Amino acid sequence: MHTCNTFDYKSYETCETCLLGKMTKIPFTGKSERSKELLGLIYIHVCRPMTIHSMGGYTYFIIFIDDHSRNGYIYL
Repeated sequence: MHTCNTFDYKSYETCETCLLGKMTKIPFTGKSERSKELLGLIYIHVCRPMTIHSMGGYTYFIIFIDDHSRNGYIYL
C-alpha cells in the first residue's frame, strides 16, 4: 500500500493567535470579599426582550441580588 505525504508543514507560518488560544490560564487565586452589611452591594441583571411573553404579557425582567444575604428579587 502506497501512502503519499505531500503536506508541507514548513510552508505555513506559526499563527500567534492560535498558539495563544491553546495556552492554559492560571486559576484565579484572589479572595473575593463579600459585603459586610445588608444592601451594601446589590447586583442587578436586566434581561433583554424575550420572544415569548409571560402570562401577564411582560417581555423583560430584572433581578436584584443582595451580596451580603444572597437574597434575590425578580420583577417583571
